[in-house]
Amino acid sequence: MLNDATTPFILDGRFLKVNIAVRRGEAEQLIDITIIRKRREDTRNKYLIREGAIFPDSDLGKQINQSELSKRITSYTSRKQMLAKNPNLFISKTRLSIRNLISSIDDKILKQKAGESVIGFWKDAQNNKRKALEDYVIKEEKYTKDRIDNGTKFGRSKCCDFVEFESYVDTLACLRYMNNDNKIFDSMSKRIPIVEFTIENRIFLKHREDRINRKHKIEQLAKANNEEENTVNLLNQKRFNESSSLLKDKVYINQY
Repeated sequence: MLNDATTPFILDGRFLKVNIAVRRGEAEQLIDITIIRKRREDTRNKYLIREGAIFPDSDLGKQINQSELSKRITSYTSRKQMLAKNPNLFISKTRLSIRNLISSIDDKILKQKAGESVIGFWKDAQNNKRKALEDYVIKEEKYTKDRIDNGTKFGRSKCCDFVEFESYVDTLACLRYMNNDNKIFDSMSKRIPIVEFTIENRIFLKHREDRINRKHKIEQLAKANNEEENTVNLLNQKRFNESSSLLKDKVYINQY
C-alpha cells in the first residue's frame, strides 16, 4: 500500500511508486525471474490452462470455423470451472490429452505423431518458421515437480487419448505443434486435434501411488519369503545329505 511512509513522491494528490530504470536486457531478465517465481508459487500450474486455448478475438479464432471454435471455448470454460471448484485438482506439466480424433488413431500412430511433433517443433524453431519456447520456459524446466515416468506413456479412454513425456519442455513443444493442425494425422482432414495439458486429481493420484506401493511391498515380501524358503530347503537338503553320509559310514563300520 502506498502512503507517505512508503514513498515521498506525490503528483496531483496521488502517491507515486518510482523504480530505478534498467537496460532492456536486464528488464527482460527481471521479467523472466518474476514469471518463474510466480509459476513456482502456483503449485497447481493453473497458468497452463491457457496453453492450446483459442479465443474468438485471436487470429486463430477468426480463421477456424464456428463449430471448432465452440468446442475449444467450451473446453476452456469447463476446465477453468473445474479448477475453481476443486482445490485438489491441478494441471500436469508432462501429460497431454488429445481429443477430437477419429477411432482409427491407435496408440502406435499417436506415439509416432507425438514424437514427430516434438521434432517438428524444434526444427521449425531452429529455421525461424515458428516462435521458439520462451527463455523462462527453458529455465522453468528444472523446477518441474510433477511425477515423471521413464519413457513416454500412452493411455486411451472413450473420449480422448493421453500422452505423457519425461520433459515439460517437450510436452509443451508437442502441444504447440500438434494442436489445431489438421495435417498431423493423414486420415483426419475434416477434424482438428484439440491438445491440452491434463487436469489431475491429487487424491486419486495418491490412492494410486498407495496401491502401487502396497503391491510392491507384497511382491517384495513374497520374494523375501520365497528366498527364505529356498534357503531353508537348501539347509534341509544339506543336513539330509550329511545325515545320509554319516549313516553310510556307520553301516560300513558295523559290517567290519
